[in-house]
Amino acid sequence: MSLSELQVELRHFAVERDWQPFHTLKNLTTALMVESAELAEIFQWMTPEASRLAHQDPAAKQRIGEEVADVLLYLLQVADHSEIDLEQAVKQAPAKKAAAKKGPASASGDERCTSEAGTGNEGGAGEFGCREANRPSGCEGCRDDGHRRRDQPGFGGGIGAACALVDRVRG
Repeated sequence: MSLSELQVELRHFAVERDWQPFHTLKNLTTALMVESAELAEIFQWMTPEASRLAHQDPAAKQRIGEEVADVLLYLLQVADHSEIDLEQAVKQAPAKKAAAKKGPASASGDERCTSEAGTGNEGGAGEFGCREANRPSGCEGCRDDGHRRRDQPGFGGGIGAACALVDRVRG
């Protein structure tokens, strides 16, 4: 079944149950996030190695499949209600990401700020271990771009006071 055929099936499914009034973009995106969180919950406390092998356990694979399906179905509905041409959007995505130079963080695991304005001191000259020297409240990049230091609420990373990027990708 193609994605567009699946979208038609989802529309019929909603009509049969009189769910259309509830299928607003707000509700669908919220449901998508809930289902995504349920997928993430499967792997939440696993080590990286355990997460790579989780699908080898039949029960875990079944649960992963169920959550992936839920995420896909809500994502398809969001695209449908937004009148997004999925084929075109998918074709454009790699080129857009390549142009933005976005991707995984470096293999070195360095989570400290790498702001262009920094001094490049590998030891971290700033008070918070940031590469920018003499910035007592963390580097400008972290404050201006919505990143958090490890000691700020919401980071969830403990007490350390090194500057860390929340999204680990600078645009």
